[in-house]
Amino acid sequence: MKRLFLLCSLMAIIVFMERCGQDQPARSAALQTAPPSAAAPSAPVEVTTAPVAAVPPTKTSTPTEPTNAAPQPHKLPPGLVAYVTRENAILYEKPSLKAAQIRTKFKRSETIYILETQMTDEQGREFDIPQWYKIQCENGQQGWMTSRFVGQPF
Repeated sequence: MKRLFLLCSLMAIIVFMERCGQDQPARSAALQTAPPSAAAPSAPVEVTTAPVAAVPPTKTSTPTEPTNAAPQPHKLPPGLVAYVTRENAILYEKPSLKAAQIRTKFKRSETIYILETQMTDEQGREFDIPQWYKIQCENGQQGWMTSRFVGQPF
């Protein structure tokens, strides 16, 4: 029974090695390293295996025209993404309602980027939430907007 087990194990190793692409000398070396058993037959045992079919090579797609352009790096937004909550929002030059107005027409839900926050109001009182946001529009225009016109996604 032990002899049958050893023979089956040896055959499994040989098949495995052939499928992994090992050479013929490696197979004969595996045969020589098998432990001898006490009741070994006087004639050598020859193990034959069926040839394994070759796996056809897979086709890889190659571009028809070589591209010389370097890949473009991912462009990060200039700040935290936010949006305009009202169409009557006003973009100011400084964080003050008395400052010059830069832009007065916005689309509701227009994407803007928060660059900076100011926690004080015009009188200098400190608050727990931002009162003004320095923002950048998608066209690159920058200015200050009061917090009541700025919404942030969750």
